Amino acid sequence: MYLPTMRFVQKFHDSLDSTKIMKLIKTLIFCLLMVVPSIKPIVAEELPVWPEGAVDARIKFVREIRLDDLKLETSFLGKIGRIIGGSSEAEQLSLPFDLEMAGDKLFMVCQNLPALVEINISKNSFKLHTCKEKPFEYPVSLCVSENEIIYITDSKNGTIYQFDGKTVKPLISDSLVRPTGIATAGEKNWIYVVDTGDHSLKIFDINGIFIKQIIAGDSSENALHFPTFATADHDGNLIVNDALNYKIRRYNSLGNILSSFGEEGDSPGSFSRPKGIAVDSDGHIYVIDNMQDNLQVFDIDGRLLLVIGQRGRGLGEFWSPGGIEINNDTIYIADTFNDRIQVLAYVGETEQ
Repeated sequence: MYLPTMRFVQKFHDSLDSTKIMKLIKTLIFCLLMVVPSIKPIVAEELPVWPEGAVDARIKFVREIRLDDLKLETSFLGKIGRIIGGSSEAEQLSLPFDLEMAGDKLFMVCQNLPALVEINISKNSFKLHTCKEKPFEYPVSLCVSENEIIYITDSKNGTIYQFDGKTVKPLISDSLVRPTGIATAGEKNWIYVVDTGDHSLKIFDINGIFIKQIIAGDSSENALHFPTFATADHDGNLIVNDALNYKIRRYNSLGNILSSFGEEGDSPGSFSRPKGIAVDSDGHIYVIDNMQDNLQVFDIDGRLLLVIGQRGRGLGEFWSPGGIEINNDTIYIADTFNDRIQVLAYVGETEQ
């Protein structure tokens, strides 16, 4: 086929009627179709909701934050240096493990990076905070107090750090073996540290002074066995992931047990490798299962309400997820091996 030439068009210039115009247009369209590749219409991907396909969904997918898309905030000279020499491996984000919101910033620790990461979501950028006095070795978890002091656990060097918005400083290094989970709760903003190394839960005041060890591993029914993550509910109670007992335990601020639920298994309602835990505005307890690659939602009595996700790379799917944060019913999940943060929203009472 050939495209009509100007001579062809001029030949009919004075005598074109509507029929000839239509034939000419069809000829042009046909020729274009022969030389232009087929273009498929762009169809927006339907975002996941849970329960799946429900009109009155309780939880909906909002967005994903891919670590590769985040740019390091740096000075002008720093930018020039990176243009010339490229970025350092020590500044590349990967394997997000735990996260917390403080104000409008999202703070995170990664398995590949000995630093506290501050993410500016609106700018798609990040900063790195380190400690010169005692460098991070393997930060694993963090929490934010009511006055927006951030506490970070380092399981390798046995230290609790605090970040006041400007400087990272070591706060606690005594009395700890392998600190992992951390939370603040109660009117005094006491700091509760899960020590996986000696299967215990320890309380410190806001100055880092040891108060007491409220739970220790022993032969009793409520003894902890490799506890990992912790969080506080809206009543100031503490919720602890008792990982190798495959249970979620609730304590009051003094360490008295209130309730527990869970059992070992590989199906919804049971746990294979429980990790991050969080609580929404209605008191539902969210538990990440690192081996089942899902998020399970329970009521306060341990009744399973909803299961979100499975192994995969799609929206609402996970690959070895770690921590979870709920802030004003926006849910942030560290999708560790997918190198991203998935953002969901709780939009209503979750009932079966």
